[in-house]
Amino acid sequence: MATLFVVMSNISASEESEAAYRSEAEKLQILSVLAKPWEKTRQFLIEYEGLPTHGLQTTFVPVHKTMAVTSHDYYHLAAHSFPGIPWQQDPYAQELIIHDGKWRHGWPFCRAYSRVNSITNGEFIPGTTYEDVLLPILPVWPLTEYRIPANDIISTPTLSGEALRMPGYRLLAHSECIGNESCAIFDYDDIDRMWIATNKGFCLMRRDYKDPNSKEVYERILTDRLDEVAPGLWLPTIYRVQSLDSTRKQNRDTLTREVNVRIVRCLWNDQVPTQIFIAEHPSGALEYEQDHSTQVAAGGEELLMNYVGFMTTYGHMPTKPLPQRHRWLPLFAGLLTALFVSGNSTRWLTEKCFNRPNENKYGEGS
Repeated sequence: MATLFVVMSNISASEESEAAYRSEAEKLQILSVLAKPWEKTRQFLIEYEGLPTHGLQTTFVPVHKTMAVTSHDYYHLAAHSFPGIPWQQDPYAQELIIHDGKWRHGWPFCRAYSRVNSITNGEFIPGTTYEDVLLPILPVWPLTEYRIPANDIISTPTLSGEALRMPGYRLLAHSECIGNESCAIFDYDDIDRMWIATNKGFCLMRRDYKDPNSKEVYERILTDRLDEVAPGLWLPTIYRVQSLDSTRKQNRDTLTREVNVRIVRCLWNDQVPTQIFIAEHPSGALEYEQDHSTQVAAGGEELLMNYVGFMTTYGHMPTKPLPQRHRWLPLFAGLLTALFVSGNSTRWLTEKCFNRPNENKYGEGS
């Protein structure tokens, strides 16, 4: 791999000009070599976590996600870890499943789901997948039937592998070293720049997004650790997603937010369980559509015990009978809770998740 870059000159970034770029043919040749180990990737499942480390501690809780992709199926789960509550018990966890040309959005803990919607070849994936912190580091994307919207600020592809193949992305003639890794540098109109570790295949080491007007960096991705997640396949397994003040009022990069992302599990090709893409209704499941809901699966009585278990374990509700004079309190509290949950959860689900202005463009996702 290193022989591809022996002829790169070591000119400084300040000397960049037309002569400072490699030709498009050379760029494509190098990309084909970098992408070679990924050619047999037909599907994957990646489990990852996001932890706020700067500027978000009071508004953003740790999140645990799972994304699985084939050429025609998609699965995404997002669950939060509230203080004292593990992500597996998150009552607000959401999932999005696309299978056989249909998609469904749901809240597994509450057994509440949107109606099944159709999606045709070439349409955008519904929901907010295009904002996911995993996409910018992915060198491949097996899902070819549906599209991911472009970056909503600079209008470039989110996926690094897709972006670099575009003619607008140019390969600089010089290389740089990041974390002891020699990196090829790709740039798009000075608003999207990527550093790729050439000895680690298509592994992203850094990515800078710049404001199209000020040309100052507003978001940066920095790899802190990279691992061989499968034979010949390298990925950043610990990396930071930083938001910066693009106004540059203090004449230096000012960090406003930072999330530390850690990949905890990867499965490839035949390792990916096919049943994860099958949307099934558990007992007692509710299906929501506009302003009403319908129970689409019988049973569900045990769901009440799940709620009780959640409240006693994490909500610190009493587990022993109250004194005689307070026996009416649980009944009264239960009645108020039932009225509140039944009214507000239905209204929240319908107003927040089914009547959004941008639903026709992206839908509501996880």
